[in-house]
Amino acid sequence: MKPDGKMGFTLIELLVVIAIIAILASLLLPALAHTKEMSKQTSCSSQQKQILIAFSMYAQDYNNFYPALTDDASWSGRLPWPGQWFMQLCPYMGYQWAPGIRPAKFTNTVFVCPSAIAGQNADDMGNNVQLGIGMSRMIPPVDPDYVVQYRNYPNSVLVTSPSTKLLIADARRYSLEGYWEFSQPPPTCYALYRIRHMKGAVIGYCDGHVEWLTSSEIASKGANATLY
Repeated sequence: MKPDGKMGFTLIELLVVIAIIAILASLLLPALAHTKEMSKQTSCSSQQKQILIAFSMYAQDYNNFYPALTDDASWSGRLPWPGQWFMQLCPYMGYQWAPGIRPAKFTNTVFVCPSAIAGQNADDMGNNVQLGIGMSRMIPPVDPDYVVQYRNYPNSVLVTSPSTKLLIADARRYSLEGYWEFSQPPPTCYALYRIRHMKGAVIGYCDGHVEWLTSSEIASKGANATLY
């Protein structure tokens, strides 16, 4: 009590209150961060599901063929730049971008992983495209020539086990390239470079389903069992 009879906090009481608030904050902030990342993981899963639906619609229109990973002029393809797979899917996603037209930033599109950070776990390709979700180059028919393979249009009919064939996943670039191949054991395993959702990654398969795998589950695939 103050000398004039009015109620008030003493210095010790104030310090105690501040300490309690600090303790509560230290307990709550990790939980809030966890909840925020869970929300991003859920959003990424939903986005990949939408992309897989677009792949299915594209295949229905083009005799079971998926879009080529990269079929633009820079790879001697038939399409003017940019002719990457996501540009070919744009009409099915409600986006107006098309090959031959420089795209605006993709920041608010489903092609951008909400947890991807440009320059760290997503690439800035120099054309304002920063994805963080990539397409596999291992959908058949597979050509060992990397350059030809980018212009190759994979066929969904040739996928013998669509529920286990990875089509899209968290990635650094717009294409998965070799990053999701389990040709090297941990910790060198390239797949582990794309872990950004709660120590795991979101993966979309050719049958249209999406799942989240932990880093240990990914690493356990080994050198001979891949997600392709």
